Amino acid sequence: MARAPLSLTSKPPLPPPTITPLRHQRSPLTTVRVSATTVTTTAMPDHHPSLEISGGAVDRFLPAFKSLHLPYKPFPIVGWNRHIETIFAAFFRKVPDVRYRRECLRTKDDGTIALDWASDDHRSLPADAPILILLDLVIADENLHIEDKFNVQVGLNPQTVREYDEAITRVALGFNSVDDYYSNSCSCHVIQHVRIPLLCIQAANDPIAPIEGTPREDIKGNPNCMLIVTPQGGHLGWVAGDEAPFGAPWTDNVVMDFLEHLQKAAPISKENSSNAEDVQQGSEDVHQAKV
Repeated sequence: MARAPLSLTSKPPLPPPTITPLRHQRSPLTTVRVSATTVTTTAMPDHHPSLEISGGAVDRFLPAFKSLHLPYKPFPIVGWNRHIETIFAAFFRKVPDVRYRRECLRTKDDGTIALDWASDDHRSLPADAPILILLDLVIADENLHIEDKFNVQVGLNPQTVREYDEAITRVALGFNSVDDYYSNSCSCHVIQHVRIPLLCIQAANDPIAPIEGTPREDIKGNPNCMLIVTPQGGHLGWVAGDEAPFGAPWTDNVVMDFLEHLQKAAPISKENSSNAEDVQQGSEDVHQAKV
């Protein structure tokens, strides 16, 4: 059977149209997200996620630290229990070989005043440097005679630190109660007034100075303060780092980085010159009071 020839005006059937999803017609959203991440990372220097770092001075101080990009690794067994770490560091850690010198001065009433200082002080102080006793001994003597206010029996056998402070410490220091003593001796109330660089290091599992008492908001709001929180550490333990378990605590290298950064820092700006003069004057006063 013969087929009719194709007409010159006829067209072959068109294939079904291809529908391209809308998401292929524009740049991927990931580009925007990557760009935003890059900006954030540039503004905030890196640190390892095992450390919590905050404070108003983070942007200023964080680039100075050489080891905060590394994970905090507590020493096995010792570093994973806050009480063991605290006790271990207090009794078994090696300390620098610093020689101390004691001189006993006999007073006219047969009393004795003992003066202790590092024996190397003679290298930086002249031989005729005066010895200053920064105490009002009359008031101290009167304070020791207020025996009826001391609870000596409790003080000799306290069950808690609070019991000892209530029986002895708050009386000796002239506070009406142990809560009054704790409240007025706490530095957390003055963080907002700090005007010179301050580095705070806190262990999250400190059994004596709990992390809940750290004034985080005041530290964040002060442009001179920075806080580093380690996951372990106990109370002044920090048995971690290259020298663990018997060597220097993890904090030593961090503190040295901070101090070296301050030493190399540029001169203080003009608007802070008045604060700098106050600090300098305070340093001179302390220097004159050295033994």
